[in-house]
Amino acid sequence: MPPIHLPQDITILLRAIRNQLLALPPRAPYSCARLLRIADQLDYCLQLVPLTQWPATSLQGESMPAAAEVRASIAEAQRLLRTLPLPCSLAQPLPVQALPTWLQAYQVLQQVLRLLV
Repeated sequence: MPPIHLPQDITILLRAIRNQLLALPPRAPYSCARLLRIADQLDYCLQLVPLTQWPATSLQGESMPAAAEVRASIAEAQRLLRTLPLPCSLAQPLPVQALPTWLQAYQVLQQVLRLLV
């Protein structure tokens, strides 16, 4: 049986999302809102993948967690970002005290995308 890969159109979207993520510095204007938007886009893309087309291994040959586990990780990143103080959604730079939470959410999303593309 040949290995199952994500549909090509989804893979293209995931690569674009990964590029957005990698280009986002934590002190950029609207960084919290932008990171939350990336998480939302990633979750939406994964909702489009039928469970029958969910790969068992990543492109790197690692064991792929179930789709529900991956989406739970994304939901955790979204939850973390929603706990940040209100100024994070404004054009002001990310407050220093919010940086560890932002970075934790960023790393979760980065790990998910590393598995997928």
